[in-house]
Amino acid sequence: TEELGIPIFRSPTVFQCNGKHLYVGHGDGLGPGDRRYKVIKKVFSNPVCQWLFQWLHPNVGMAIANKWSGSSRKSSDRTEASFKGDDEWLIQYIRSIEAQHHHDHYIFGHRHLPIDERIDDTHYVNLGDWLKHQRFATFDGSDLHLERYEG
Repeated sequence: TEELGIPIFRSPTVFQCNGKHLYVGHGDGLGPGDRRYKVIKKVFSNPVCQWLFQWLHPNVGMAIANKWSGSSRKSSDRTEASFKGDDEWLIQYIRSIEAQHHHDHYIFGHRHLPIDERIDDTHYVNLGDWLKHQRFATFDGSDLHLERYEG
């Protein structure tokens, strides 16, 4: 935030644009599943763990991070290859939020699979993994569109 002047939102945030409610978040750790990720997220955000990690030599820290990232990516490639419909954790999360307050559009990432679904009277877009899918969302003031970068 200090370096680039860009705000960081650590939890889902609602934006109002042209009278529409856009619920935007990374998508990690939301919904009933993803337990392993929720535990790891707590470890990574724990100040004591962060303090301990800083005492590792950078070569060791980077080796651990690269190993973790590679195994996580392989695992997500296997488990996130197909759309699971109502069994999607984020769809279940959206339904629980909608029971409390209506939002016109939900925009997430984390799932690594591009998804563009209507759920009752709301709209769910998951951007997917940029490296593999090159997707982004546009909002025309009324509707949200999942686009593919063709540059």
